[in-house]
Amino acid sequence: MTSCVEIKKDRPEDSKCGSCGAIVEARWREPVLGMSGRWIAPAEICSDCFDKQKIEADRLSSIEQRRSEIAGAFPCCGFTPRMKSRTFEAFHKTHQNKSFFSIADNYDAATQDGLSFYGPCGTGKTMLASAIANKWASELDVLFISCPQFLSDIRSSFSSGAFHDKLKIAQKASLLVLDDIGAEKPTDWVREQLYLLVDYRCEHFMPIVATSNCNIKQLGEQLGDRIASRFAQMCQFVQFSGKDARVLMRAEKQKGAV
Repeated sequence: MTSCVEIKKDRPEDSKCGSCGAIVEARWREPVLGMSGRWIAPAEICSDCFDKQKIEADRLSSIEQRRSEIAGAFPCCGFTPRMKSRTFEAFHKTHQNKSFFSIADNYDAATQDGLSFYGPCGTGKTMLASAIANKWASELDVLFISCPQFLSDIRSSFSSGAFHDKLKIAQKASLLVLDDIGAEKPTDWVREQLYLLVDYRCEHFMPIVATSNCNIKQLGEQLGDRIASRFAQMCQFVQFSGKDARVLMRAEKQKGAV
């Protein structure tokens, strides 16, 4: 029979957790089923850090699964080469747009409510919404899509029976960036699909970053008060102003070519 002295003599030294530095002790395994008892060397990390790493691994696995689902459900989603080039580094900051830039650059999609950029065409709404999507795409599953394209994809899925699956994927994306809302023809069907999408995300505290030419009043007139009310509840509205940058850039190119 092994004495207590012998057991203590064979005990491995404790170590420090490779993650947090806490002391990790060796463990004694009692004799069982004819096998002798023995010491088990300390693990590389403590149990608390092990649990945290498992939770994080599960979270990342879920994100990868949702990314795959988004890519399959919305093959025409907005991560085009041009969209990927719309980053905060590439944004041309001016005195006129620096406040818009600051709001977008400091936006935390993991903890904050949504954003709704509205104003005239060419004032940087889509550029900054794209920059937000690109910034967070490495950490979250992000669906970036224009509202007309989203509705077209939903409509085309009726025949295949994938309608509810696509809507569910859009509802559950960690971050939804919905470009050009209010540009679609406002039928009862359109209003109902957008209500199902926005209401779900509102009730589950899931952010939407939206762009539109419509202010909150015009959005209500276009899509109904139910949708406008939920946007007001879940989004900070940011009004953009200025001249159409696309028109100005084209004019500069044409001027340079002369």
